[in-house]
Amino acid sequence: GHKDSVRSVRYSPNAETIVSGSYDKTVKLWEAQTGLFIHTPKGHTDTVRTVRTVRYSPIGRHIVSESQDKTIRI
Repeated sequence: GHKDSVRSVRYSPNAETIVSGSYDKTVKLWEAQTGLFIHTPKGHTDTVRTVRTVRYSPIGRHIVSESQDKTIRI
């Protein structure tokens, strides 16, 4: 689903979804059980960089990402 290297992947706290961040400047949300794409939040204008770049909030309601574009998205 990404057009460049994936740099960060996280399971949601309830293990129902997965979030991934990539050098293609996108964050994507996936169904964990099926691997089906769910959504690409609006976002960054530069690379989503490292392993710690995308995270779920403790109860899984929000996703936080950071990028080389010097922004944080929730």
